[in-house]
Amino acid sequence: MSIMQASFVAIVLLLILGCGVHLLNVRRIHGRIERLESKAVPMEKLLPDLYSCQGSNFNSLILAAWILFLAGAAFLYLLTPAVFPDGNYFAFLPGLSSSWVGLVIFGLLGYLIMILVIVGGEKLPESCRCFRLAELYGYYTLSRNEKRVMIAAIPLLWISILISTHMATVYPELWAAEWWTAFLLLLASLVLLIWPVAKEMFEGR
Repeated sequence: MSIMQASFVAIVLLLILGCGVHLLNVRRIHGRIERLESKAVPMEKLLPDLYSCQGSNFNSLILAAWILFLAGAAFLYLLTPAVFPDGNYFAFLPGLSSSWVGLVIFGLLGYLIMILVIVGGEKLPESCRCFRLAELYGYYTLSRNEKRVMIAAIPLLWISILISTHMATVYPELWAAEWWTAFLLLLASLVLLIWPVAKEMFEGR
């Protein structure tokens, strides 16, 4: 496994870890409430009471950030054969991937997939509504400044996408510093997007 492939694994593991910690946070609160009530409390009844709307502007921006994150990851790892020589956009459609039209189509596909994930999450049962991306942050207390810090992921992701786009247009040239800059921006944005989950884990003990 190359170091670039290892970076992809690190991104995936961080996402999985974030999901796992989020589940632990919700279950911990569930357990505490059941102990206080001295009876079983169905999750589908508990989650609506725990949820607090963070504001439509914040929700729209944070969903846009997640869409950009998927696009950023796809652009970094799949636009050129640098990471996955046999599984990338360039290998399957070299003519299309080298044009601006191909890059736009690739980006739109990424956005569409993420939108389907968001819409699909709305179909989850009430007992699993804490995994609806549109409601994810409603189970955490966020100050105005904390929200601003999280929204900073959007410009970071745009810069990462622009760098990845440039690398695709000049391929087969590859500058390591450019690639790692795009990766670090992608990683930093992911940390910003999941840090409320980690914060709750440490502060809620």
